[in-house]
Amino acid sequence: MFKSGKETKALLLLGCYKIGFALLCVGLLFASADQGWFNESQFERVFQKWPLEGEANLASYLTAWDGAHYLDLAKLGYRPGDSSCAFYPLWPHLVRWVAPLTGGNLVVAGLLLANLFSFVGALLFYRLAKLKVGECNARWALAFLLAFPGALFFQFIYSEALFFMILMAFFLGLETKHYKAVAVAGLLLPLVRPVGIFALAPMAWALFQRREPFQRWLCLLGPVLGYGLYFVWMAAMTGNAMEGFDAQKHWSVNSAWNVFKPLKFIEAFLNPTSWHGYRASMLDRCLFMVFASSLIVVWRLGGVWFVAALAFGLLPAVLSSFTSYTRYMMMAYPMFVAMALMTSETPKVRWAVLGVLGVLQVVLLGRYLNWYWAG
Repeated sequence: MFKSGKETKALLLLGCYKIGFALLCVGLLFASADQGWFNESQFERVFQKWPLEGEANLASYLTAWDGAHYLDLAKLGYRPGDSSCAFYPLWPHLVRWVAPLTGGNLVVAGLLLANLFSFVGALLFYRLAKLKVGECNARWALAFLLAFPGALFFQFIYSEALFFMILMAFFLGLETKHYKAVAVAGLLLPLVRPVGIFALAPMAWALFQRREPFQRWLCLLGPVLGYGLYFVWMAAMTGNAMEGFDAQKHWSVNSAWNVFKPLKFIEAFLNPTSWHGYRASMLDRCLFMVFASSLIVVWRLGGVWFVAALAFGLLPAVLSSFTSYTRYMMMAYPMFVAMALMTSETPKVRWAVLGVLGVLQVVLLGRYLNWYWAG
């Protein structure tokens, strides 16, 4: 895939980021232990923690928040009435299936898979960006992707790494008209995250714009069948196809009905109450403004990219009223390409933006490792 020296630079950038991130984690963990920064009281309060019983250990700080839910599902499976049923099944089952290769250690299996998938996903993103804007801008788009605060979740046991990899395979296939790959990726997306069904919108736009023959339109069945398979999977595991939707009521955050409540979206945007918390985060709203400012440039990249940005950048903000938006917006891949284009004539601004984003990611990483809310 990567033959020329220029492409190798992107590969080296990604490799250096992964190594640097791992070293930074180790450093922050040692510093936290030495200074007594660990927020162990939070460990006792959360709905789900790892290990499931006993005191916090090293793995606990690498598997905070959603990571603990996924490990719980990987170990015990889906149980009726459990709040973890709100999480989609493909990711925890992959962790379970790979765990025998790591001696049954679910944490190691999850971390290895997350970093492998995010590595491949980032490479696919680079190739997609390169097709659209050339090598130099594609490398900068990759740099912005890696530096963005929400990118920290690509390294941990969250579903973002798997979803991003499949999403990039989907859009790279759509860009190059490899519709079989598009159909397969579209089938898998709704099994990882509910927003996977939104892939229908850019797919339909591309097919319409290209005036593709009827048989190509059958690709639209991919996400639809994928979501249908999700319900079959949940019914087989819990006896209730709607168990995941019932579990969402426990969190009372995401709601499809929010699409029809624009005033709620505006009110949520205008009322932050903390610089970064589970609800009403100022950081989430500031990053949304970064996304919104990129849309004019994204529009110039083409209709498919613009629809993709709306589907995976705007809709998650609306559905969740900005909760976890710093993490969710990582799927809005056109934004990072737009950022590279917007700063292409001002190298100093490029480096400044990259530096600010990187510092924010380090801050959020420190929060995540200490059981404070990161996204």
